[in-house]
Amino acid sequence: MYDFYIFLHLVGVVIFIGGFAASLFAKGRAESTRDPKILSHTYALINFNDKWFTPLSIVFILSGGFAASFAAGLPIVETGWILWSLVLYGISGIIFVLRALPLQHRLERMTSTSPSPEAFDWASYDHLSRAWTRWASAAFVLVIGAFVLMVFKPVLPSP
Repeated sequence: MYDFYIFLHLVGVVIFIGGFAASLFAKGRAESTRDPKILSHTYALINFNDKWFTPLSIVFILSGGFAASFAAGLPIVETGWILWSLVLYGISGIIFVLRALPLQHRLERMTSTSPSPEAFDWASYDHLSRAWTRWASAAFVLVIGAFVLMVFKPVLPSP
């Protein structure tokens, strides 16, 4: 069963990190057009991903990871690389849900109501977009940190 749990865990990781990276990339590409309609469509796709694929990937990551840990006899709190991966993952989630996600929804609303690129409030958009990029990038770096800990399994202190 351990191999199945690891497979489930890795499927979740691929969906999660892939979706996160694709969102950052798609936003950058859409912004290069300076077209609010393209931006609106891109944010709608990003929000769709975060509504349907991200929660499923989180379930796979956590259920597969916890099950694999139990199957292998690895105590979660006493195994530093597991504990600190969970801490990084949790902080990432808090940052994303409290900071990036609300901005993401505001950006979608803002871009979907613009009558034309000429009438669009680019200064306000750019301000919110930079804030979203900072928060989303911080959350992404933390997830990558958790990923690195899971792959290399360094000996880390635990409480």
